[in-house]
Amino acid sequence: MKQYVRLTFIDVDPEAITRRLGIEPTEFHKSGDERAPGLSWRRDSWQLTSEVDENEIAADTHLRALLNRLAPHFDTIRGLDSEPTISWVVHVGPDEATPDGLISAFTLAKIAELGACLNVDMYFDAQGPSASRGSAI
Repeated sequence: MKQYVRLTFIDVDPEAITRRLGIEPTEFHKSGDERAPGLSWRRDSWQLTSEVDENEIAADTHLRALLNRLAPHFDTIRGLDSEPTISWVVHVGPDEATPDGLISAFTLAKIAELGACLNVDMYFDAQGPSASRGSAI
């Protein structure tokens, strides 16, 4: 089982987000950038992933780490033209334990305070979690 949490802004200039927040993204791309041979990204995107090890089983640990890192920037984030999305992404392979999906009231309140949507992506990978790693965007 592997999981991670990331904050994403869609359809905003990634360089502008970096300047406004003063945080380097984990990943970013612009519309038209090559995604794979013959494929291009259709939208601009800026992403910041939690620094918690992806083998950590508790979702709340991942979410709190990301929210704590962003806490000094909540006002700036709420003032942006794009609604942020926090995604909890889980990959479970055959015979692997499932994650602890409990999200505390404290964490949910912080997500609401940030003005973010919460997206949950669960992938049950027949060949294991590393077989289908990729971006859902």
